[in-house]
Amino acid sequence: MVDDPAKFPEGIAAFSQSVHPYGMRLAAYGDNGYKTCAGHPGSYGRELQDLETWYSWGMTYLKYDNCSDIPADNITQDSMIGRFTRMSDAIAEFAARTNVTFQYSLCQWGWNQPWVWGRRIAQSWRNTGDIKPYWDALAAIINTASFHSEAANFFEHNDLDLLEVGNTGQGTPPGNLTYDEAKSHFTAWALLKSPLFISTDLRNASEETFEILGNRDIIKINQDPVVGESVTPFRWGVNDNYAYNATHPAEYWSGNSSYGVVFMILNSLNSPQQMSFNLTESWAIRTGRQYSVYDMWQHKVTGIAV
Repeated sequence: MVDDPAKFPEGIAAFSQSVHPYGMRLAAYGDNGYKTCAGHPGSYGRELQDLETWYSWGMTYLKYDNCSDIPADNITQDSMIGRFTRMSDAIAEFAARTNVTFQYSLCQWGWNQPWVWGRRIAQSWRNTGDIKPYWDALAAIINTASFHSEAANFFEHNDLDLLEVGNTGQGTPPGNLTYDEAKSHFTAWALLKSPLFISTDLRNASEETFEILGNRDIIKINQDPVVGESVTPFRWGVNDNYAYNATHPAEYWSGNSSYGVVFMILNSLNSPQQMSFNLTESWAIRTGRQYSVYDMWQHKVTGIAV
């Protein structure tokens, strides 16, 4: 790989340095085969060389895709998991030599159950196909996550894909998330401890978009320095518990945080609903205690629960 002088006349390394004052870092994208999804060179067979190049450009985060299939044979013995492991081994070798560690994010769309084996070689893994800016697409991702939320912990993250907050009216066909759907989207991604990657053009973002993406109460749960586990469902709601339904995922979730017990209530229907639960339905609640109720969207204590 070399710099594209037309797109980066001063070089990628210089461009990478130029975004640091804004609190940003460039990240690398690659593929475990011969080609990326866009047809550019993949990293198979030159993993360490590509890591060295990316690091020379100031990158230490790698999103690694799975678009160029290489059949396992008697020579390479590399299955899909094997090709991801090749890069993991290269990252370990690079770290041993330079004391620089890459954060490694797998993308294979939930095939072969990455929530089971992904943590052995990477820090995050995609659980589903690509996201879209429509509630039905988000509901399907939340539904899948409801069965694998226990896989999340420090340096082990179910990657629910890019945030679609702010993309209403964008795409083909245009996204149609409402304000409340966008809030639910951001809440779910954050409390499920997914990496939070903004995918909208912030130059044209609305005040509502900035309000949602800048919710510090929600973000601090996602970035909790003490508790790495995500929320998990304690009741499904519309469906029987543990029912797989891509349209109506689990609605009642809870978990621990260093700030207290966290609850997430999702209305999966297309109209307003009265929703309620007993505190002791959650495994995280201790009976016989009073709890102050803090609303992370109103940013205030709204009552006492027993």
